[in-house]
Amino acid sequence: MAMYKNEMLPPVFDVDFYKQHLPVFSSLNSQELRNHFRESGIYEGLSGSPPASREEFIKIVQKEKSILEIGPFHTPAVVGKNVSYFDVLNQEELIKRALEIGFETKHVPYINYVSKDCSLDIVDQNFSAVFGSHSIEHQPDLIDHLSGVSRILEDEGRYYIICPDKRYCFDHFVRETDLVDVLAAHALGMRVHEPRSPIAQRLYSTHNDANKHWRGEHGEARYKEYPETLQKVLSGVLPDGQYHDCHAWQFTPNSFYEITSFLYNAGFSDLYPERIYHTPYGRVEFTAVLRKRSKNSTIEIEPYISDVNSELNKKGKLEAYYRNLILEKKSLQEEKERLQNEINVIYKSKGWRLTSILRRIRNLQFN
Repeated sequence: MAMYKNEMLPPVFDVDFYKQHLPVFSSLNSQELRNHFRESGIYEGLSGSPPASREEFIKIVQKEKSILEIGPFHTPAVVGKNVSYFDVLNQEELIKRALEIGFETKHVPYINYVSKDCSLDIVDQNFSAVFGSHSIEHQPDLIDHLSGVSRILEDEGRYYIICPDKRYCFDHFVRETDLVDVLAAHALGMRVHEPRSPIAQRLYSTHNDANKHWRGEHGEARYKEYPETLQKVLSGVLPDGQYHDCHAWQFTPNSFYEITSFLYNAGFSDLYPERIYHTPYGRVEFTAVLRKRSKNSTIEIEPYISDVNSELNKKGKLEAYYRNLILEKKSLQEEKERLQNEINVIYKSKGWRLTSILRRIRNLQFN
């Protein structure tokens, strides 16, 4: 069944879905459940809506009448006669690359559009949807990429995105992308990665086990045990006109929403964030939908629920630290009083009085 342009996506927080998967909270009302999700659920990785998972998200994408998938590599996420593919390598090159890494090749698709520099300029038709899984973070110029996606989308078309959450992948120790990074790359007209991107990946990468990251087991940044010389760390990082694959951007759902919202509101992009779903526990990625806005379209409210825990966390840590200091001060005061009482008991004891002469003699000897 094709998805119509005016069909609403599932909300970022579905009360019934949340209650169904958390029966222990079945007695809470809608507002209480929502508050729980904002204050605890997001931080704990509790799913607030079905499309937060890759599997359910792709089911929605598959309903679109025409789709361009960016970067399918050896296993495209969406398939069918209504799907075309875009990549930096053609089918033969993708098969060769997959074999080198040890991946299956039977599902490598025919690539309709091949662009060595990731430019969407070669795409010569419009689609109701563009889909990319772990591809948007590779784009050297995010603003230019969004402009390219917008150009090939029909009015009200959707850009469906599955993006790694830097907190739970090998980018954990790499600095989170901010708006200045995105604007600077666009000002420079980056067609290939700036040196910072490969250097950061070489030095700050860690393991890619999402479950470990969710448990707080992040390992060590690679630079702490980096075996190569400085020259090798820096080799090949200066732009040579060729695209060398690496992550240009490190997002969380919150930073992705803030950046795409700004780009839309400031006129850098006509794709607005329609939905940003939070990362579920044990997963390495979050899902998002940007939508091309026509002149007469209205923007739905609440495309994203902010993680108040990120703000509460900062405040909470300070408050907890303050409480611990108060408790520690109280504990030290109690210990001081206890020791003082013991000393007072000793001073008043018969033994202390009887040994006073001996203490005087000892003091005379040392003086």
